[in-house]
Amino acid sequence: MDPQILKAHGEGHPGGGQGQGDQGADGDLIGYGRDATNADPLLEYLLGFRERMGQARRLLTDAERTAFFFVTLPEALPIAVISRFIGWFHEFGIPVGGVVVNMVLDRQALGADVPEFVLNRLKMQDEHLETIAEKFDGSVRAVVPLFDQEVRGVPMLQRAAGALFA
Repeated sequence: MDPQILKAHGEGHPGGGQGQGDQGADGDLIGYGRDATNADPLLEYLLGFRERMGQARRLLTDAERTAFFFVTLPEALPIAVISRFIGWFHEFGIPVGGVVVNMVLDRQALGADVPEFVLNRLKMQDEHLETIAEKFDGSVRAVVPLFDQEVRGVPMLQRAAGALFA
């Protein structure tokens, strides 16, 4: 047998038969066949990581404790993206709580003198809102309007929460 192979497995090596994986400073191989008094930190980390991932999986798939809500815009690409994501979540057993439609133009807030661009945008949104109603039948939890400013700070968060939980 090749002496390098024997050495890699600890045969003919100081402490013969106790080879450890990769060679460390003392010439022993690291991680292979260690006993409890000489624990491998990488193995401990990986085992702990595996346990944490198991806990995360149990939490993410527990419908009593977790649900994901997807936010979309009344536009073709965002609708297609969340459709795909919702399908994946269902495949992995992750509960989906519903869909929130964001930045919808408010007809009553527009007034009488509406530019053609805005009218075209309204028409486009109306078509996509129909698609959303069909595609996510019964899953739409809220429709949030397009505000006159970005949602930043407590007052705007309160306005958005009012629309979200109306």
